[in-house]
Amino acid sequence: MTNIIRKYLFRLFEDCDECEEESIFPIDSFEKNKKGNILRPSYPKLVVEDIGKKSPHLTRILIDFDRTINKYTKGWNDGIIEDEKPIENSKEAIDYLYSLGFKVYIFTARLSDENADVNDQYNQIREWLDKYDFKYEDITSEKLPAIIYIDDRGFRFSGNWSKDIKYIKEILFDELNERNEEIIPFIRKTGGIKDGRK
Repeated sequence: MTNIIRKYLFRLFEDCDECEEESIFPIDSFEKNKKGNILRPSYPKLVVEDIGKKSPHLTRILIDFDRTINKYTKGWNDGIIEDEKPIENSKEAIDYLYSLGFKVYIFTARLSDENADVNDQYNQIREWLDKYDFKYEDITSEKLPAIIYIDDRGFRFSGNWSKDIKYIKEILFDELNERNEEIIPFIRKTGGIKDGRK
């Protein structure tokens, strides 16, 4: 999933030979750059800000914290946020989104009731973001209406459960396989999990 995010961020900052795409409307004739890539239409910052006044959710972006901004190399670690540098280009990407007129909210499960001290988590995240000079509106665990949600564990639903469920199942078992250390005690205690892949 991080490769998809990197590719997306690369599209924001640079010309990308792999990123050319055609419009679904045959009458569109987008201008092309010197490399022949289609230049996507963009909206001036004032237009985006004006849209946000009427419909805030159309300019709101929710970005996950762990493994999206913060590296999260030591995992949950009793809720302690390690003092490590942000994921490369995450600050620049957020600054760029602000320059376009969008507003970023940090969206994290760290503030859910399942965690021991929500206030402590909020303060740790705020201090970490402020230390690395990130722009953000607020930190929340609530899924606020937004134009896009950026998360290392997201899956874009196509509208077709019959098609998507096979991909979802693959992702689930791949994720479980990556978390062997967490799962081994469960397997020993219960006798295992049925994979279900055929």
